[in-house]
Formats: sequence, C-alpha cells, structure tokens
Amino acid sequence: GKGNLILFLDDDVSPSKDLLIKYYEAIKRDNDDHPGYVGYIEIPVNSKNRFHLGVKLSLMTTFFSIAKMRYEITWGVTANLLVKRDKLGDIRFRTIFPKGGGGEDIDFGIRLTRKNGKELLCIPEARVIHPMWSGKRRFKRFFRWRYGDTNLILLYPELTFRTPPNLPEFIFILLILTSAISIVRGVAFLLFFIFSIPLLLLFEILGTTLMIRETGLKGFSIIEYTYATFIRLINETGHIAFLLRHLKLELIGKRFDYSCTGDFVEFEKKWTRRKFLLYLLGCALSSLLTFVVL
Repeated sequence: GKGNLILFLDDDVSPSKDLLIKYYEAIKRDNDDHPGYVGYIEIPVNSKNRFHLGVKLSLMTTFFSIAKMRYEITWGVTANLLVKRDKLGDIRFRTIFPKGGGGEDIDFGIRLTRKNGKELLCIPEARVIHPMWSGKRRFKRFFRWRYGDTNLILLYPELTFRTPPNLPEFIFILLILTSAISIVRGVAFLLFFIFSIPLLLLFEILGTTLMIRETGLKGFSIIEYTYATFIRLINETGHIAFLLRHLKLELIGKRFDYSCTGDFVEFEKKWTRRKFLLYLLGCALSSLLTFVVL
C-alpha cells in the first residue's frame, strides 16, 4: 500500500462501524501534528469464565484500554493503531522479536515518537472489540509477550529499573544455591528446596492478590485471583527463559518501564519488595520444616 496513513488492526478484532470516521475527525482537529494515534481496544469479559476474569485481574491488558486513560502515550498496541507514513520514514518492525508477538509494538512506538519528538495521541472514540483469547495456546501468549519484551531491556537501558527478584528468578537462584549446598553437605538439603516451592507459591498468591486489590479490583474469589497469579507467573517465566537462553543472567531483577515515563515504577518496586519479603518468610518456614524432618 502507498496510502498516507497506515492502520494496524489484529485479524480477530471487530472494528466499530465509525472507526475510520473517528480517526479522520481526530486527524482534522489535531493541531499538534502527532505522528500517530492510539485507539481503544475493548476486551469483553465473561464474568462466569474464570480465565476471562484471571486475564482482567492480571493487569496484562492495561495497554489495550490505555486510550481511555491517557491523552498521549509513547506506544500503542497494534491491534488498533494508526500512523502517518511520512512520519514513519524507514522505521520497520525489528526481526529480533518473536514472530508471534512480544515487544515489537513497544519498540515500534518508541522509535516513531523519538524520531518525531512527539507522543501518539489517544483516541478513545476509535474503538475495536478484541475477543478474549481461547484455545490451547491462550496461556502461552503471556509467556511469549514477556520473552520478547526482554529485548527492550537491552535496547533501551535508560527505560529500565531494578527490583528484587520475582518468583521465577527467586526459584532459579534458590535452586542453584540448594544444589550447590547439597553437593557439599548432602542431598538432604534438597528437602529445603522441595518444601519451599509450595510455600513460595502460596505467598505469591497472597502477595499478588493484595497487589491487585490495591488497584481497585476487589470482590473476586480466591480462585480468580489465583488464575491472575498463574497468568502473571507465566509472563514472568518468559523473562527468565530469555535470560537463560541468551546467557544474560545479569538482567535478573532488571525491569522495563512500559509507561516509558516512570508512572508504574514505584508501584512495581513496592510490590516486588513486599513479595520478596514473603519469599524470605517462605524460606524461613521451609528451613524449619527441613530441620524438623531431619
């Protein structure tokens, strides 16, 4: 295509009938000549479906609805994104990101806005409906997202920050330590690791539930909060998988600022610290159980 505008839509979305009109009206009234526009992506949630509720509570789809929360933003999900071709120049999607998605839209938006010195304008009236994911691979996409997103830490170190290890990172470190001690002092020390896992998972559910409730998402069952915790853990496992595959273990505890403005950094730091303390408590209880058994 050679049009002056490029509209990105997912192949499974249902655009509103006036989608193009809403974008046209936004462009006509845009006196600041933004390089692109971020539309609203509605994901209907079946309140009787625990997977649906788990995805909602996991906060994994925050940026799908970002157009209703912000005036301008650095990047937008390519399920509903309009960009101006003359502002794009030679910017293309990088091939380092997974073909199935994960980080490429963030990198695309950052390069576009930096090239033009302006953010993307949010247009909440430009709406599409994105169905909730289904099928056997519905959980896998959350892993893939974070796996691809980890490239952003390497590409944009200025947009990163450090936190204590999350649970997959903590378990990896714990496995290395207990394995090393067991080699020296005997395999009985592996009992400590075995006892630790269920305790760590329980404390992770507790910490994640409290974190989600602080955002205002209250009144749900423990099963639904557990679904949300599981989805977030799948996502976080994608990060440690990238580190192990590319031998980038120095990136343990390194996080990318998805807002690109620091908006969510303090919130994430606070809750990662709190959950890390819960992990240490879980290890203390595991040590006690190991001592009793031995």
